[in-house]
Amino acid sequence: MDTKTVQENIENIQGFFSHVQLKMFFISLALFVVSIIVIKLLMKLIDKVLATTKFDEKIKHYISRIISIILYISASIIFASSIGINTSSLVAILSIFTLGITLAAETVLSNIAGGLIIITNRPYTIGDYIIVGDKEGTVIDIKLNYSILRSLDGVLAIIPNKELSNTSIINCTKLGKRRLESKVSVHYDTKTEDVKKAALKALSHFNYVLKDPAPSVHLTNFNASDIEFTIYAWVNSSDYVPLKLSIYEKIREEFDKAGIQFTYSHLNIHILENEGEEKE
Repeated sequence: MDTKTVQENIENIQGFFSHVQLKMFFISLALFVVSIIVIKLLMKLIDKVLATTKFDEKIKHYISRIISIILYISASIIFASSIGINTSSLVAILSIFTLGITLAAETVLSNIAGGLIIITNRPYTIGDYIIVGDKEGTVIDIKLNYSILRSLDGVLAIIPNKELSNTSIINCTKLGKRRLESKVSVHYDTKTEDVKKAALKALSHFNYVLKDPAPSVHLTNFNASDIEFTIYAWVNSSDYVPLKLSIYEKIREEFDKAGIQFTYSHLNIHILENEGEEKE
């Protein structure tokens, strides 16, 4: 067999393998395209299943995104492996990259975890008035990593969800109604019934004060120079602040009509001049 014949055989073999490799590439590419179509169809099915659950819309969206990313990455790695690319190093690089991101974004991930807890357990929702530590206000948005409160004086408070998921939250809206407590102090010579009558008359000016539970007035403390009464009134959560801002004006108006005087801190000093005598 001469050199020319050997060369021709080698070229034929190389051509055969090149043809086989090219054929395998197109087969792998076709399978990859099919897998992308299948993933899209599968995601539509998953979205329909998620739509039937009671999860919050945001958590449904995040679950869908995470599943789709995992499926697309898996399909890409399988395609790369089928055309002869060594994917072990790629997987290792992705693992290291993921670990690095996880360590660098530990706080962010903690906030995201807190956000998922809040979205799932719903200790509060948008529109609720909550108190968290020294901050309080109406929840105007819940992001995955933080929540936004708007206080009564128009200040926005952005609070990390990690903090919100690990602390006590007072939700003033959840039950639908709130009880307002208003305290007043009057002289010792004031009749209890006169105070109760005038206080209830003050509450009657507000038609949004609930009849059930009924408003009430109670003597709650004997102070050094006055008697303390507490006025209790139930309202819908949205009416709490308006009543709190207006109630004392009506209390003063009705107390003035009834001749009831408010007290103020004072001190009587008695000076002894002679034995058995005193001068005020």
